[in-house]
Amino acid sequence: MAKVRSRLNLIYLVIAIIVTAVIAAGLVYWRQSLIIQDQEVKSEAVENDLRQQVTVLQDQITALQQQLNPSSPTVSVPATGQRILLTQANIQQYRPKDQTACQEKFVSDPPTTTATYSPQKIDAGLAVDLPYNGDWGNDKYQVAPFEEVIGQQSSGVVFGPLEILADCSWVRSQQILFGQAQAATTTIAALEKNVTQLVGKPKKVTLGSITAIQYQLGGTFNTAAYQVIGPKYNYEFSQACEKKNVCTAAFSQLEKIIKTIKFLTPKE
Repeated sequence: MAKVRSRLNLIYLVIAIIVTAVIAAGLVYWRQSLIIQDQEVKSEAVENDLRQQVTVLQDQITALQQQLNPSSPTVSVPATGQRILLTQANIQQYRPKDQTACQEKFVSDPPTTTATYSPQKIDAGLAVDLPYNGDWGNDKYQVAPFEEVIGQQSSGVVFGPLEILADCSWVRSQQILFGQAQAATTTIAALEKNVTQLVGKPKKVTLGSITAIQYQLGGTFNTAAYQVIGPKYNYEFSQACEKKNVCTAAFSQLEKIIKTIKFLTPKE
């Protein structure tokens, strides 16, 4: 009988140990769950806090960018797309070789701004403000404000809108040619002797502080011209007249350009 009780006590003890262990394990699991839940709550709170801080920082960065880079006023830019830049080197490449070249339409609206020419590849000895309009050309072609041209016999600068000649050639409407420097009287005598297409007599004029010889050339279309007397070269400014034998507007446009001339010393 005593042995049976002893065994029962042993069994009860084992059962008590197992139950205690299970309860202890349950308590541990419950505590760990609480800890995990608490960590998740804290983690979510931290994440929300970080998001708020990032938002604040983004707002501060945006404000700084606006202070450092204020919005620029809207500038009117011609809708040129991918227009081809026509130059003296490639204009013959793009110009059709038949009469369709005469059918091209080029914008010749008045200039909207000026671009200052100063010597680049040519030791021109002057700076001058030249008229320009970004729309000159058409939807397919565009032109730069000016371009230096270096020839075998003479050099110069072409500028102005594109125009089409009687033979369907495409040219810039205005130009400056650099010639030998000589006095006004010598220049007039040379023109009267060598230029067969003179219309009327050349005359000496003063445009601001500039001395020039004014003359008109005939031919297929008339040309208005001034030859500016300069220290390094004589500079022939010319452009086609607006109508046959009517060059009033052309001379007026050239006068405005010539009055902006600044003769340069070697140091400039």
